[in-house]
Amino acid sequence: MNPLFAAGIAAILLVSLTPAAQAGSIETAEQHFSSGKKLFESGKHSEALDLYIKAYTTYPDSKYVFGIASCHVKLGNLPRALDAYEEYTQYDPTPQILTRVEKETRQLKEMLAKEYAEVFIFSSPPGAQIIIGDFSKHNVYTTPKRRWLKEGSHSVFFKKDKHAPREMKLSVKKGEHLYIYAGLKPEK
Repeated sequence: MNPLFAAGIAAILLVSLTPAAQAGSIETAEQHFSSGKKLFESGKHSEALDLYIKAYTTYPDSKYVFGIASCHVKLGNLPRALDAYEEYTQYDPTPQILTRVEKETRQLKEMLAKEYAEVFIFSSPPGAQIIIGDFSKHNVYTTPKRRWLKEGSHSVFFKKDKHAPREMKLSVKKGEHLYIYAGLKPEK
């Protein structure tokens, strides 16, 4: 079979299936969000966070991001709340939303500066996977990245395909603003 013809058939099938697939995804995401909202209102913020994240990964929407941010605030995860609020502005940049989110982020940054250092992490080449501290699904990022780290010593592990991994140790003080750069060497 002609490769271009096969690619054309695959594209037609993909386009014809997309609306049905999205409708199911939206429906599932809304179910997760609705259940999460009930848990949030009953004070079960950790469980609500899990459902808001499921809603967002099922079908990205601004209200799910706002729910994630609200849960992180309630759980005291201020760095993650700030990340979520900042991501929220990418979805709903209306003047009302921007004003509200700017106020929230300003307050969060003031609170964070009292206990954390703001660290900007870069790599060459960019797009390296970074792990801060112990490995878990909650502390794996991609460069470039800004993170808020508690005062003390931290390990940052850099990994990128076809490059030698690298680990850096850093010590931060609350209120600091640091820029960390790691040059990654190609594997031989």
